[in-house]
Amino acid sequence: MPEDRPGQERANSLEAMWEASARRHREKLRRENAARWFTYFSNLADSLRRSAEEFERRAEALLDDDERRPK
Repeated sequence: MPEDRPGQERANSLEAMWEASARRHREKLRRENAARWFTYFSNLADSLRRSAEEFERRAEALLDDDERRPK
């Protein structure tokens, strides 16, 4: 059996440690990426909110101007 070869137990142990390390690394990258996307979309939402407020002010100004004009 291949498991009976000398050093195989150590090799299996090293492989298991490497796999666990790789799994932790992928999870760290996933979390960092999620945090970056959260920041990006939060900033985008803030920007769009400010734009919407500005457009509302402009629309209200147009209505105010129209109401003040003599008919």
